Amino acid sequence: MKRTPLRRKTRLRRMSKSKQQWTEKYEELKDSFGPMVRSAFSGLLMRREMAEPHHPFSRNRDGLLAFLWLSKAEHKHLHDFGSQSYALGWLQPEHYGRPSNPHHPRPWKETYESHFPDRFKRQSTTN
Repeated sequence: MKRTPLRRKTRLRRMSKSKQQWTEKYEELKDSFGPMVRSAFSGLLMRREMAEPHHPFSRNRDGLLAFLWLSKAEHKHLHDFGSQSYALGWLQPEHYGRPSNPHHPRPWKETYESHFPDRFKRQSTTN
């Protein structure tokens, strides 16, 4: 039986170039907030080390850039009670792979959306 020669092993990329670009944008955006952030849930001002970014629309592509700051306890609570969080609007339909719904509630203030990509911002109702 004839043996095939061994091939050189190639290292796999840990992350695709596209995902790496989104991650770099995300890190820059997070760093732009400074040392103090305001919780979108309670409105309290806190040190950034005590907060976590919450992604209501998912963490895919530009959804990664649409995040809200929450305290670690608030963030854990929202994800522990996912169906209630979805009903209240803290998790949006896109988070579960569904199409966006402009009528789904958004419990946070509109001012927290200033850094969101345009497709995630609320549509203005003034004509």
